Amino acid sequence: MYVKFLFLSTILLFTVTDVPALPSYPTADDQAEVIWLIDGEPSDDFPEGDLNSVNPSDPDDYSNRALTQLKNHFSRDGYFDVQIDSLQLPQSGNPDEAVLHVSLGDRYRVGSVSKEVIRYDDPPDPPDEFPIEGALWDNDLIEDYIATLITFYEDEGYPLTQVSIDRFSPNPENQEVDLTLEIMPGERAYADGLSFDGLDRLSSAWLQRVTGISDSTLITPEVMQRTRQKLDQIGMFDYVSEPEIQIQDGSSRLHFDVDELPATSFDILLGYMPDRGGPEGDGNTIVGQADLEIRNIFTQGSTMRMAFERMEPLVTRLDLGYRREWVMGTPISAGGQFDFLQQDTTYQVRNLKVDGGYRLSSTTSIETTFRRQNTSANVNPDLPIRALDGTSTFAGAGIRYRNIDDRYSPTTGVEFRILAETGWRRITDPRAEEFTLDENQRRQRVELSVQPYFNLLPRHVLTFRLNGFYLEGSDFTESDMERFGGARSLRGYREDQFLGSRIAWADTEYRYLLAPRSYAFAFGALGTYDRDPYITEDELEQTGGTDANLLYSWGVGFSYATPVGFVSFSYAISRDSSPADGLVHFGVRSRF
Repeated sequence: MYVKFLFLSTILLFTVTDVPALPSYPTADDQAEVIWLIDGEPSDDFPEGDLNSVNPSDPDDYSNRALTQLKNHFSRDGYFDVQIDSLQLPQSGNPDEAVLHVSLGDRYRVGSVSKEVIRYDDPPDPPDEFPIEGALWDNDLIEDYIATLITFYEDEGYPLTQVSIDRFSPNPENQEVDLTLEIMPGERAYADGLSFDGLDRLSSAWLQRVTGISDSTLITPEVMQRTRQKLDQIGMFDYVSEPEIQIQDGSSRLHFDVDELPATSFDILLGYMPDRGGPEGDGNTIVGQADLEIRNIFTQGSTMRMAFERMEPLVTRLDLGYRREWVMGTPISAGGQFDFLQQDTTYQVRNLKVDGGYRLSSTTSIETTFRRQNTSANVNPDLPIRALDGTSTFAGAGIRYRNIDDRYSPTTGVEFRILAETGWRRITDPRAEEFTLDENQRRQRVELSVQPYFNLLPRHVLTFRLNGFYLEGSDFTESDMERFGGARSLRGYREDQFLGSRIAWADTEYRYLLAPRSYAFAFGALGTYDRDPYITEDELEQTGGTDANLLYSWGVGFSYATPVGFVSFSYAISRDSSPADGLVHFGVRSRF
């Protein structure tokens, strides 16, 4: 936080001329209400204070107090010649009412503005990009002008700049005010490092390397904001304060108050799917996902993740991953991941992926991926053929942008990610000859996600999500498809209920903040998907034409921060359900 010194209040000091003595009236115990006439017109624009009533026995005291407060009040808008014309005290016909007649006079303009710079080293001359000479006087205008001067010098590396009004000269002859501003930039400030309150497992030396702060870093608002964003984007802090400049023994440091995330977090999400009948009804079903993250497990800035998901009966997924940010203090990240999908007794899909990233800025990074996918299909002749044995190899690159004001409950900002991959799939299943003569097929994939946040009013937040997926190729099987649906994608439907090669869905969510990180929400979602025929089937296994692929849902819920973590609940209704049999999801994210 920058220290700004503003001394504009000094311009409100005036010498109050004596008000001519008013005739004496008999003593009255009751106060008379005062009606204001400003330039002959009734007005309720009068200074705050005890001017609403007058004691008829002491009108001189009231008039002197009123004139002082009137000058201070109307001078903010450039009326420096305010006068009281008369104070009509109560008459016998209306004993409870007095009338104050006030003349504002002409409104002054800004005359000449001189700037004197007190130089300690060699600061630049003040800019003339914001001239105010000739403008109607307004205190807000002067304050904005002084703030512009302070910001100019802050951007030049003078964070302790002070600006004061050295001379204030109203001229009644031409109704102009001449000003002389004294600017004291001080000395340029260079950061000698960072200091923190709240560090536990992370070291300040490592964080200093991560943020790129060195002894020669000039302290400017841009540097301070960028440093805070880098600390927040590391993913190791629950809270990072605005920076402050600490100066001690001639040394300047950027200081932050931080709260480190606990070493371990456990996230569990449970879903209840009621039996909706039909020939494929499996009764009421409980599905869920458990996610465990361990931070700084081997080195600072590292995260290990383990996740297990049971999407529906006999369909499970296991993910294992490790990632490290800021490798050797550079803006490079690297990681590896293994995930395993078991689709009932039909087939398995195993993915082994390595990825890397390079941070272009505190908000933007480039991503690269390389992964190998193996598919193993069941050869039982009594089961339908939904996948074929084979391997796929993909390489890709993408861009990620993230600039939000809070990790858990953003109110402003945007998140964006796009990833494009290209690769080959090689079919090794001997049954492939029945369906295709091409054992090697080329594949291209594109994934897109965008989510902006808008703070409409205090406590009111609106957010949109747009997601897309496109797969280009030929001779597809079910294992090639992208899965979506469920609590973390298109709500109101079963987890990974849909498979497609062309997918687009979006939702709109309104949030009412109960606390900074707690909110109730309502949402509406709309999506569509499509796919090419599998080589193992004669035609698409779809009914109802295009309308069958149009999806929509709506629902309500809440997310609430507790001392042990976050508790969430949602109730979602889709096109295929009624308000009585919507999907229920309950989640707990605990940190310890």
